[in-house]
Amino acid sequence: MGDPLTQTTTRYYPIVLVPFVVIILGLSGVTIHSPILGVRLLFDEHDISVYFRSSRWIFGEGTLFRDVASEYPLLANLVFGIWRCVASAVNRDQLTFEYVWVVSASVLYLYAVCRVASETSRLATITWLAPAPIYFALLRYDIYPATATLLAMLAIRRDAYIAGAFWLGIAAALKGYALCLLPAYFVFIFCRRDLKAAISCAAIVIGPTLLCLLASFIFAGWEGMLAPFRLQAGREFNGESLYDAVNYLLVSQVKAKEIPLLPLLLQLSSALIAAAMCPRKFQDLVNAFLFAVLGFITFSPFYSPQFVLWILPLVAFSDQRAMLISAIGFSWLTYFYFPIVYDLTKHRPGLAQMPFQAVVVATTALRLLMMGLAIKHSGKKLQ
Repeated sequence: MGDPLTQTTTRYYPIVLVPFVVIILGLSGVTIHSPILGVRLLFDEHDISVYFRSSRWIFGEGTLFRDVASEYPLLANLVFGIWRCVASAVNRDQLTFEYVWVVSASVLYLYAVCRVASETSRLATITWLAPAPIYFALLRYDIYPATATLLAMLAIRRDAYIAGAFWLGIAAALKGYALCLLPAYFVFIFCRRDLKAAISCAAIVIGPTLLCLLASFIFAGWEGMLAPFRLQAGREFNGESLYDAVNYLLVSQVKAKEIPLLPLLLQLSSALIAAAMCPRKFQDLVNAFLFAVLGFITFSPFYSPQFVLWILPLVAFSDQRAMLISAIGFSWLTYFYFPIVYDLTKHRPGLAQMPFQAVVVATTALRLLMMGLAIKHSGKKLQ
């Protein structure tokens, strides 16, 4: 019979109250707009304010990437611009944009949850109902590539490989991390179809990103095209990465400039190892994808809590109870890590940093555990 918690379910009872709760929490956060007891429990305007400033080009206030600085790719800026236009129908101020952003993100999040609840497992649904996915879905644009990845996985599961490649391409154009899935997907299509099909799917995955880069080059030039990548390329350890966790454990002070190539090499290795797992079945691909994304996140020189949204669309399709339970724990721990522990320790100098360091180590260890589960399960399949 199998484990009912990991079997596909068409019941919607876990999310009956979710639409009301999510929208009320989101709008309450925008309305309150201030930390509660020093913690941004309901609302964090930082990223939304960046989206607001990045989208002023939509009103002719300069050329994107040239006059209007942005750390995000073109497709993401188009999303910001669309909601800036919608908000401007009422008012051009940031507060109106925040309301529009939260409401629109709530709708997208609820759509994703409904698809997960109706087409995956009960445990998978629980991972999406934890505080962290709700918080970051409403307050970060990562819900857009996450939903695109979810649609890609649904398409691949029904053997619609071209559609799957298209949605992976959209995810990659929105947030480049999805490109780390390409090697494993190429091998999967090659095993399931042939070399021609694999090359075609790879071209479709890369296509949206290349088109966005070409468009950026045409209207903003070479420097403008490269502008969104400069910040990411120059980032160092931010106190929350794997390397920081190692520093905390070993009481060391290794800096990013001392190991400049190691993070990139480990990220590339994760993508190549995922491909070397030779996924032939859908569950094999789920494990390969999880290993690649978890490796990309874990070995990055910096870490952000919204990365939880990169994992959930993949883990939702896992048939491993241990993986799903780990994901639930990770989702809850992420919210405890940010905003709770982060704000309590980072913004209160008198409070010891030990709790923050402990939660960084814990989240890192949990991601490494999930990587181990992915490759262990894949190894069993190969045997």
